[in-house]
Amino acid sequence: MSAPSAPAARRAARLWPFSVLLVFALAAAIVPKAWLAPLDLVGYAVCHRIPQRSFLVDQTQLPVCARDTGMFMGALLSMALLLTIVPGRPGGFPLKRYLAGFALFFAAWTFDGFNSYVLLLRGRELLYWPQNWLRLVTGSLMGITLGTFALAMFNQGLWRDADERPIVASPGVFGALLMTAGSICAIVLWRPAAIYGPLALLSAGGVVTLLAMVNGILVAVLRKRHGTLMGWRDFAPYLFAGVVFALIEIGAIAALRLAVFPQIPSAP
Repeated sequence: MSAPSAPAARRAARLWPFSVLLVFALAAAIVPKAWLAPLDLVGYAVCHRIPQRSFLVDQTQLPVCARDTGMFMGALLSMALLLTIVPGRPGGFPLKRYLAGFALFFAAWTFDGFNSYVLLLRGRELLYWPQNWLRLVTGSLMGITLGTFALAMFNQGLWRDADERPIVASPGVFGALLMTAGSICAIVLWRPAAIYGPLALLSAGGVVTLLAMVNGILVAVLRKRHGTLMGWRDFAPYLFAGVVFALIEIGAIAALRLAVFPQIPSAP
């Protein structure tokens, strides 16, 4: 049997983001639920965790609210998707025709969040009664927006071989992102008991990943290595530092909140 061609090998190599996520998701599905309890601290550092605004899976509240579940899962999975299906390291923002779509997603997320906030403050809705399914939808759309722009800036600021190509330049890529957001909504709304672990891990993992990326880039900037790295092996030390700093930040914020409000909000 002949060896795989170089293009085929490169395409296979690009599957590593989904491979990593799949391994962690499977592990989260089989470990005891108690082992996933620290994920609630991750959620408490970035989210209000109001039970009425959060989803329960297998009678357990997810680490973050409905909107943040969609947003952080959407950001994590959209970055994994783009790393897999978009060749090279494009650092340009999406083409204008797709920018309009992302701007609409951001506007919907902002308005739905504002409408929910008005209900929280005034006890009555502004234009419509907020629903968790709508929070999830607007959060997922915001998530793919956040993931797309975060990865473009990550590529632009870190890699030596980054280029100016738009990170979303075709209807196929834009459609794949929309399918990612739709799949998140469908799975979370379905909420089979067996999938609590993967949902909890992916939503909390999105928080850690975004913080680790930002921290890792900051460390690279401080070391004057930004725009000079050639591969993920070069970035590994900075990513490790980014993860450590992310966990410290999450722990510090959660500790401060627990000092004021000693109990993490959760559904009874």
